[in-house]
Amino acid sequence: MNSEYEVAVVGLGYVGMTLAITLASKGARILGIEPRASVRNQLNSRNLPFFEPGLDKVLAALPESQLVIVDRVPDEVPRTVIVCVGTPTTEGSTQPDLSQLCAALVALAPKLTDDSLLVLRSTVPVGTTRALAIDALGRQNALTAFCPERTIQGKAYEELTGLPQIIGGSSPEATRRGAELFRLLTETIVEVSSIEAAETIKLLCNAHTDMLYAFGNQTALIAEALGLDARELLASANQQYPRPRLHQPGFVGGSCLTKDPYLLTYSLRDHAVSPDLSLSARTLNEKMPGHVADRVLQAMKEAGDPAQSTVLILGLAYKGCPETDDIRGSAATEIIAALRGQVGTILAHDPVVCETVCRGVGAEPAELSAGLARADAVIILTDHPVYAGIDQKQFKVGQIVMDVWGSQRVLDESAVVYLELGRA
Repeated sequence: MNSEYEVAVVGLGYVGMTLAITLASKGARILGIEPRASVRNQLNSRNLPFFEPGLDKVLAALPESQLVIVDRVPDEVPRTVIVCVGTPTTEGSTQPDLSQLCAALVALAPKLTDDSLLVLRSTVPVGTTRALAIDALGRQNALTAFCPERTIQGKAYEELTGLPQIIGGSSPEATRRGAELFRLLTETIVEVSSIEAAETIKLLCNAHTDMLYAFGNQTALIAEALGLDARELLASANQQYPRPRLHQPGFVGGSCLTKDPYLLTYSLRDHAVSPDLSLSARTLNEKMPGHVADRVLQAMKEAGDPAQSTVLILGLAYKGCPETDDIRGSAATEIIAALRGQVGTILAHDPVVCETVCRGVGAEPAELSAGLARADAVIILTDHPVYAGIDQKQFKVGQIVMDVWGSQRVLDESAVVYLELGRA
């Protein structure tokens, strides 16, 4: 096997693309494998298909030979292959959809040799790497490793070169080769005892984060019920107190936190243990968009006829800081669905998300100032800095303002109907 490339990255979605570009920027010759022609064309033209601050400049500076994108697994593959395909939950259920992973492994299997290192980076239920990448392919003595992706969107390049890299291999040699690869990114390598340990760590990290955010949302619901202010409670509790910090309420979205607690649950399907805390947290976080939509609709009914009203959604991406254009798991899509048919017009604004995506989720794109002028109700869904900077004079007298993140607390509540998540 005499591939001119050092590493192949299979699957150039968000995870694979950021990894391929970053490895190439560190000197590795990367072969990217991606079936979508639109993605291949953009990358080979050195254009980034999504919003990720700083990564566009890194991509643009890469020599042509450093990162080459093809549409399928070639006859000769590099000595190291990293699989980064999507592993979503099946639509309408919480069960994992591993079809992309299976297809990638089947395509790779005939091209791998005993010297090939196969690295899975896709998030999977515990045991998947061994079951699919080793046992199903008959590679019991081959070099296989799992190295989870743990970056946050909006800081991917910074975190890929700064965060520790977890490595679990099928053998000491597989772990050593994996560590050697990821030292191109960072000197901080955490070698764990097994592939399954590495798989579990990724799921635990995201289930824990989801649970922390759920406690903030639980606090918000408690405060609303008791006529209190959740942000006051949390800020006061955290002030100079040396215990774990309590998180603020807010939406939990994205492609990871919304599915990984379910992948953890699936991992335990044959065991007499259930991750009850994780499941309760996920259930609570999934209720929050509906809770906000209900509060807004109730305020609109008290003010008049919602069917004759215009609502402005501020923030379509699942988060605003650090900013991203990713709407997967976004509260906006659920809130727009809840309002559709209940209100007259739904407008939306996001500083990063394009108008085509806006229309695709059922909203009419609007400039910020024009949208504020037209709207009878405004829902601030993300903590994007531009929304904290809105001049309160742009809000109209009598306008309903639902402020999920408390970014507009300075509003004159005698002029507007100000609602806030976590405040009665």
